[in-house]
Amino acid sequence: LEERPAPVPQEGAGEVQRLSQRFNAMLARLQRSEEERATMLAGIAHDLKSPITRLRLRLAVEGNSPQAEADLDALERITGQFLLFAGGGQSEERVLLPLHGLLGEVLARYDQQPVDLELEEFQARVQPVALGRAIANLVDNALSYGEPPVVVRLQREGDWLLIAIEDQGQGIDPSLRDQALMPFQRLDASRGGSGHCGLGLAIAARVVETHGGRLELRDPPEGGFSVCLLLPAMS
Repeated sequence: LEERPAPVPQEGAGEVQRLSQRFNAMLARLQRSEEERATMLAGIAHDLKSPITRLRLRLAVEGNSPQAEADLDALERITGQFLLFAGGGQSEERVLLPLHGLLGEVLARYDQQPVDLELEEFQARVQPVALGRAIANLVDNALSYGEPPVVVRLQREGDWLLIAIEDQGQGIDPSLRDQALMPFQRLDASRGGSGHCGLGLAIAARVVETHGGRLELRDPPEGGFSVCLLLPAMS
């Protein structure tokens, strides 16, 4: 996700002022469009919560159906992604905490899956809910689209704390990586599986940018694919 340009001063000769006004008006329209899209996604997710709850209750009464349970789980994941993308953690307070502890808590639910943790110990001031959900989305992507094992690393890289989610798959073609970071992009039709709506990378990029960091897609020398979140390290 690219940083949004700032409005330009409306000064100078008449033609320059008119160009500045048109440029600033365009920026304002883009901002409104983004806000409207976020509001729409949050509204859709909110409106789906009650029907999903009713369906779960009906399913509990009428009997077990593994396929119906899986479908409802997928709907809940999608609505959760909508809400996270719409909010991006913007209203969540940052908390000083052990980053390795947060990652351990987030990834505890993968203890029955091929996910390995290699976490060094660091303190960081983060938005724990937004960052935790973003990382869970990336791990879900790696499990769905990559090849095991999935490895989550936390280490220092210069002035940054690096959270890397690695798998042994082929990853994303370098020519398509900018596109992959855009919302609702699924580069492979076969990746439109249950519970995925093409928001995982966009969510992670947005969340890490609110922390003053960046997301990088890398090809490790030993092979495989790595999604890297770089957060500013504390001095």
